[in-house]
Amino acid sequence: MAVIGLGLTAADVLLELAARWPATRFTAISRHGLLPEPHLRSTALPSGDSAELIEAMLDAPEVRRWLHLLREAIAQEEDWRSVLDSLRPHTPTLWAALSPEQRRRFQRHARWAWERARHRMPPLVAEGLAALEQAGRLHRQRGHVHRVEPDGDGLRLELHPHGGGAHELLHADLVVQSVGMDFDVARTPHPLMRQLVVNRHVLPDPLGLGCQATPQGRLLHEGGAWPRLFAIGSLLRGTLWESTAMPEIRQQARAVADQLLAD
Repeated sequence: MAVIGLGLTAADVLLELAARWPATRFTAISRHGLLPEPHLRSTALPSGDSAELIEAMLDAPEVRRWLHLLREAIAQEEDWRSVLDSLRPHTPTLWAALSPEQRRRFQRHARWAWERARHRMPPLVAEGLAALEQAGRLHRQRGHVHRVEPDGDGLRLELHPHGGGAHELLHADLVVQSVGMDFDVARTPHPLMRQLVVNRHVLPDPLGLGCQATPQGRLLHEGGAWPRLFAIGSLLRGTLWESTAMPEIRQQARAVADQLLAD
């Protein structure tokens, strides 16, 4: 069986299907062939004072410079997770500081590493996946899936190896797409959202990260911001970047409620 993706969605799929089908072997394919990082069993507290790091990042809103600053900060901590977690309250401000070109650069070169480090696996999930690999039931492969086609009673995947090289063919009885959410509303099959986009009542984010909106969640149209049309969650990915986890979504829902009550 083949699984496309190696993020948190793929981890859940692999463990669920491995338990359901104990004789099945899995090949999981992703660009870098890496699983998400695990959480520590004992919670790593955020860095005590991240103000200096945040100020330095805002003074130099450039992805390469940020990576250098993060490496320096991590070198001073017992565990890198504390540095990443200290950025969480400041992520919308940091993301807003990046120019469109720097956001594209982040998407191309740093997003995969950020997602692995920021959205981590529970220790039991990491141990379960490690056990599957040790038992020879899970094989991770680097590459891009170019196409999937019927092949007799199964499926044939054409893979482009990461870094180039000859195409590879992989045969599987079943293929599961588990790359997570698709944020691009310009290509959504959802009838309501598609109609809003077609009529230009909402504007797609230029990087395919939800809708254009104000930091307060008011959706934008060609004439400005709607007074009473809000978004929360993944639709605000392009505006806030971190906008898919429950702590952020709860805060957004509260902010929308406050604005509606104030009106």
